[in-house]
Amino acid sequence: MNEWKLRDALLEKNDPLREKNDPLSDKAIRTRLSRARRVERILREDLDVVVANDDRVYAALLTLKSCPEERNGGLQNALRWYYRAVNRRDFPKLSEYCPKEQFSYEVSTKADVGLHEQSHSEGAAASASTNESSEPIGSLWREFCSVKNRISSALGRSNNVVGELAERIVAEYHGTVPLAVSHPSADVELKDGTLIQVKARMLTDVRTTPLSAFRSWNFDVLSVVLFEPDGDIAFGGEIPCSIARRYAREVSHVNGWQISTTHDFLSDPAFTDLTDAYRRTLENL
Repeated sequence: MNEWKLRDALLEKNDPLREKNDPLSDKAIRTRLSRARRVERILREDLDVVVANDDRVYAALLTLKSCPEERNGGLQNALRWYYRAVNRRDFPKLSEYCPKEQFSYEVSTKADVGLHEQSHSEGAAASASTNESSEPIGSLWREFCSVKNRISSALGRSNNVVGELAERIVAEYHGTVPLAVSHPSADVELKDGTLIQVKARMLTDVRTTPLSAFRSWNFDVLSVVLFEPDGDIAFGGEIPCSIARRYAREVSHVNGWQISTTHDFLSDPAFTDLTDAYRRTLENL
């Protein structure tokens, strides 16, 4: 799901899915984004796949309608909001739609329980998830470290797996390889000499996060890669350094500048959205 596309749609005026035409508050937008993420977890499918096929949308809406977590149509509306954001039109009422193909979505009981706990409290959900696990935490921790070390070894660079993976993705997309770790300002150099600095973050439910500090601006393009907790790429794009610098603020305690992944920054018209291209590159690594 492209969350920034949904955010843009929610900020539009005169939205027929909105109870009032007043501008939505930041809290209201966060709530709707959270519901859309919950819909993806319930359906266990990327919303971009769902909204690309009206018959899938119909099946998904029926599933959400009967879902124990549905409250006053909130989940169904979340899917309808995203459908409208992508397709620029509203999905018809269920009673008015006749599907050509039959699709179905199954929600496991375990997923339902986890979502129910989450709706009451993030802390309670985390606790329930831990208690339901059939593996001891110590074993999971050793497995995590083993996999992390194997990825680091496969990339052949530093132990910053998220950053190194992002650099590899950007380099592979452009048909080259990452620069030496010691390069002062850039991570990737293209054949025409264009220097790209890559900044990556693993997101949580808080989508706005500061990128790591910039020590200099001696590069041409900034690439931003934001990963979901499950490893998928939530956003990937490239923006000229001169434009990106406008969003930077000097931070004395890091002896550099920082840019946060705000909606204004990521939706800047100068950004080239490469989310899908980066995703395909990752799948082929």
